[in-house]
Amino acid sequence: MTLLLAARGQSHILLTADGRCMNTCRGVRATTSDTLQKIFPVAGRPLAFVHHGENVINGQSVSAIVDAIVQNNHDVISTATLREISLLLGQDLNAEVTQTLTRIADSKTCGFWVCGFDPGICKPQIYEVIWHKGSNSSIELLIMPHGDLLMGGDAAQPIKNFLAEPIDARLSWNRILTSDVQYSQELHDELFRRAESAQTKNETDLFGGHKHRLVVTSDGCNWLLAPMITRTE
Repeated sequence: MTLLLAARGQSHILLTADGRCMNTCRGVRATTSDTLQKIFPVAGRPLAFVHHGENVINGQSVSAIVDAIVQNNHDVISTATLREISLLLGQDLNAEVTQTLTRIADSKTCGFWVCGFDPGICKPQIYEVIWHKGSNSSIELLIMPHGDLLMGGDAAQPIKNFLAEPIDARLSWNRILTSDVQYSQELHDELFRRAESAQTKNETDLFGGHKHRLVVTSDGCNWLLAPMITRTE
């Protein structure tokens, strides 16, 4: 259970995530953590991975998997484009994610956002690598680029209309690209507020806990709201 947001400006990407982790067993949901880290900056490059969906893959935490991907492919990740990194991620994790989603009946999705700057390119990019389990239990892997506003997690459903329409007279998806980091933060805060209102109204428990926020610029990654625990539990 998650709410993730990404806003891409001309020279930044703002990433915001909640901290809730929930397990679902036979349709019953239970909160296991409110301090789960879902955003993972990569040292030495303006690049971050963001995770949603099943967060234990073949017995490993997402943080351990991200660390292994970065360490085992350090030379490639240091110089590759975001598209190439996304293809690498899909290739390296496909077997393990497919086995995990197949084994866990209640687990439907596992996805990563790859966010940052290509070498020598000033405008940032966002790619998504995502596995979906269909109604017939088949697993589909998709790798795709995204635009200036991206939402992830079950809790995003009530606010997804704002991917194509303004929130109000001032805040809108189509102003992100030409605005600064402060504008992206205000937009994220308003989207979180509206998602929280929808959750209260619908009496659901889809996201919450400690919110963390990272900004990626050509100079690197900086926490604006640090995770409470800096590795996935």
